[in-house]
Amino acid sequence: MSNEPVKIGKFRIIEKIGKGSMATVYRAYDPYMQRYVSIKVTDPKSLSDDKIRRRLVEFFFAEAQIYGMLHHRNILPVFDAGEDGNLYYLVMEYIENSRTVQTHCQPDNLLPIPTVVAILYQCCKGLQYAHSHNVLHLDIKPSNIMLTPDDRVKLADFGLAKIMHPDTDTLYLENLLGTPSHISPEQLLRKPVNPQADIYSLGVVMYSLLTGHRPFSSPDLKELLRKILHSELPSLKQYRPDVPDLLEAIVSRALARDTKERYAGAGDMAADLNAFHKKCMHDVVTSDIGMREKLDRLAKVPFFRDFFETELVEVVAAGEWLEYAADQMILNEGDLDESFYVIIDGAVSVLVCGKVTTALQTGDCFGEMAYVSKRPRAASIQAKTSVTVLKINKEILETISVYCQLKFSKVFLNTLIARLSSSNEEP
Repeated sequence: MSNEPVKIGKFRIIEKIGKGSMATVYRAYDPYMQRYVSIKVTDPKSLSDDKIRRRLVEFFFAEAQIYGMLHHRNILPVFDAGEDGNLYYLVMEYIENSRTVQTHCQPDNLLPIPTVVAILYQCCKGLQYAHSHNVLHLDIKPSNIMLTPDDRVKLADFGLAKIMHPDTDTLYLENLLGTPSHISPEQLLRKPVNPQADIYSLGVVMYSLLTGHRPFSSPDLKELLRKILHSELPSLKQYRPDVPDLLEAIVSRALARDTKERYAGAGDMAADLNAFHKKCMHDVVTSDIGMREKLDRLAKVPFFRDFFETELVEVVAAGEWLEYAADQMILNEGDLDESFYVIIDGAVSVLVCGKVTTALQTGDCFGEMAYVSKRPRAASIQAKTSVTVLKINKEILETISVYCQLKFSKVFLNTLIARLSSSNEEP
């Protein structure tokens, strides 16, 4: 017989989706808001000792307080906190088909470099926001960085987070906090910490995402700490020779042992990641004959009529080139996905409640309303013929130049006006 709870507070437990040393995470249903949520619940066995119980409850509600201070699209939102009998719980957003970046820190499952850059850029934006509210995460690691199905980052687990004094922007920690392989050198030396501690931990994540290996590792804890404090940072190229020099320089600066050489803030690291995307992806694109062909094809698509070639280079680097067979479903009504699509070749059908309402051709775009409004898809899209589309994720789009983003906005606006005019002309 299962010992799992059936209900916690008003929330009906559906299934267990995660387990830690002190808490369990469940998928649950909120009958009032009519939505699924994730609930992090303390382990009753951990509360049997009064001293441990007081400590755990203190951490638990400190986490709830910190989450209550933070409202950013790259930080997992917490809706509620409470207690039910001898259980304490946090209610968080539930993301269908989510994963953590831990999945992509293996040598045989690495992500493309542009995707890694886009993920790290979002991590920096989330941390920049948290730091601006005097919050240090102190446990940045792959398993605490969630990804939605369209690669939107959600920083999670602020259970070890601390609030800095606004006048000093530093914090002295009585005990080491976090995962040993991701702890900054200044923490190991028991020096005061500041946002640069999180930047170091993010540098470890970045190294792992690019290579599938941690920068410093050892089964022996003492040897691991010695390496973090004294060993030279292994070059990324020994694991992944195609890593550009500029990107390796960003990783090296994030992992600088001396805080004077490390990024001062997450915003500075985000700026360098953005600059890398603009400067280096041009070389990646133009060195590939297949990419050159894509540029030529985009130049003939009406959607990109007003784009300069340098901007098309950015578009090709940021987008995902996809092909679908006739009758294949591309999008489903009700999906949550903030990507949009431009038809490069072929035609698609737009379906509402299973019925075809219209067709879109080469040069048309779809998905832009969900991209703009952040609402679920209002229609399904099915390939009418074999079709080639360019898919662009919202987060990656934000890394391209402002001028290029403005041109996308202009096309979206013109598309909306044209569709509204067309609907008004119908009898």
